[in-house]
Order: sequence, then C-alpha cells, then structure tokens
Amino acid sequence: MSPHQMDLRFFKAVVDHMSDAVLWRTPDGQVVYANDAACTMLGYRSDELLALNVSDLAPDGNEAMWRARWQRLLEERTLA
Repeated sequence: MSPHQMDLRFFKAVVDHMSDAVLWRTPDGQVVYANDAACTMLGYRSDELLALNVSDLAPDGNEAMWRARWQRLLEERTLA
C-alpha cells in the first residue's frame, strides 16, 4: 500500500468516527459518502443517503443555490 493510500484510509477512518455530520458530494450535488453521524442526524441509512442529491435533503433549496454554495466553497474554502 502506498503512503498516499494509507493517508486516505486514515483520513476516512477519522471522518467515519467524527461526531460531526460529514457528507461528501459531487459538484452536481450527488451524495457519495456519509459518515455515521450524518446518517444519525438526518435519519437515513448510508445506502439511502447515497441515492440522494443534496437538494433532496433541503427541499426549500434549489439547484442554483447549491451550485452557488459549491462555487463559494471552492473559491473561499468555507461556507461560513
């Protein structure tokens, strides 16, 4: 196993055990990872979350809002 692969495994293990909810998504909003805290907080199993788009989790949001938030995160590295 390469050092890079070991770093990624360690990072995933840390995120898996965080008490904060973590969702990873694609630029178009597809959920590709959810830690246990996200599942608990949102009331979904992991496989259910992976079938959703982030806009499904916030019905009052819209695609344009999610794209704008993603762009802001890319540019500013924060949503705060």
